[in-house]
Amino acid sequence: MKFSKLFVILAAAIMLAAFASGAALAAEGKVFQGTCVYFDEAKGVMVLKNDKNEKEKNPVDKSLEEVSFMLSEASIGVKPTPGDKIRVGFVMQGDKYMAHKIMNVTKQNIYKK
Repeated sequence: MKFSKLFVILAAAIMLAAFASGAALAAEGKVFQGTCVYFDEAKGVMVLKNDKNEKEKNPVDKSLEEVSFMLSEASIGVKPTPGDKIRVGFVMQGDKYMAHKIMNVTKQNIYKK
């Protein structure tokens, strides 16, 4: 009986810690949308233009005309080409924008199942 009670308490503590750490990570994540200027998967870099009509929504310095994203941990859907509208989920690591999920809004059918 004591063992099962301890097990339940321990399991609850682990679940709470996992939930809290997941919530903290989710709070850091941001989404940026802009036009692809440069994409080089081999070099691990993508540059997006901070479009005038998206500037107020984008969670970056409003004075930036272009933003460089590092792709080392990114999940990439349809590969971006210059001129494509791109949506990227990212987190900040120091002063670097680290992409996690890249969606090509121009070429990717978001309604396809």
